[in-house]
Amino acid sequence: MPGQTFEDIRHADDAIAQVIEDGLFTIEQVSQLERRTYAPSVAELRDYIAEESGYDEEPGTEQAALEERELAARIEGLLQAAGEGAEVAMLDPVRIARLNPVRS
Repeated sequence: MPGQTFEDIRHADDAIAQVIEDGLFTIEQVSQLERRTYAPSVAELRDYIAEESGYDEEPGTEQAALEERELAARIEGLLQAAGEGAEVAMLDPVRIARLNPVRS
């Protein structure tokens, strides 16, 4: 979400862990799912990722950029081989939990 960074998410996870550790809340249920993002081309997916991560405060490494370019080239080749109508999908694991306040 615009204005929200991965650092914000880490801080939120830390805060939730702290209230559980402090005994203020208990975990009622935890679920995992995958968020899927589809695009008709690698270029469009990369544009989406760039926009989504435009608020990241941590710069990537040169090695990560090289690996991303290599992966993008491989995916583009697969899309072209698959023919018209093929799409690329990005899967992000998502974890959700339901917390209950501890009554004293």
